[in-house]
Amino acid sequence: MRVSRMFMAVWLVVCFSAQSGAQQRERQVSLEFGGARIALGMTVEEVQASLAKNGRQLNFLSDGQTAAVALIGSAEPYGGEGQITFHNRRAIYAAYQFPETSDAVVLAQELEGAIESVEGSNCLLRNFTSHGTGGGHSDSIANCGSKTIVVMTVEPLGSGNRSTHVEIEIGSIQ
Repeated sequence: MRVSRMFMAVWLVVCFSAQSGAQQRERQVSLEFGGARIALGMTVEEVQASLAKNGRQLNFLSDGQTAAVALIGSAEPYGGEGQITFHNRRAIYAAYQFPETSDAVVLAQELEGAIESVEGSNCLLRNFTSHGTGGGHSDSIANCGSKTIVVMTVEPLGSGNRSTHVEIEIGSIQ
C-alpha cells in the first residue's frame, strides 16, 4: 500500500477519534518526548527537569530561546527528537519529530502515536506538493485544535528513494 493511501486511511480514524477526544475534559496542551510531557507555559527549568528524568536534555541554539531536544550523551549536537522554543523563559512552541521512514507500516504507527493525543472536533487537512530541479516534496498538514501534524515526503531527483517524516507541533513561534 502506498504511503499516501496509508496516511489517508489512518487520517479517517483521526476524524472519528477526535470527536470522542473533544468530549473528554480539556487538558493542558502538551507533547511527549520519550516519556517527558512538555506543556506550553512551562518554564525552562521545568522543561529541563522533565527531560532529564527521561534521559533527554536541551541544547540551546545561539538565539538563546530555541533549543533542540536530544538524548543525554548523544553525539548529535542539535538533537534530532525535536525542538522547544521559549519566550520570557516559558515554552511557547514544541515540535516532536518522529524518525524518518520509507515503510508504510512504520508511518502508520507514527501517525497512530500522533493521533492518540489530538484533541478537538474540527480538523483541517491541507496538501502541498512541489517538484523542482532537486526532486519532489509533498506535505500533508492536519490542523486539529491545538496540534498540527505534518507528514512530509521527499524524493531527491533521480534517486527513486522516498523518505517520509512525521512531526507534531503545538504552540506558535510567530
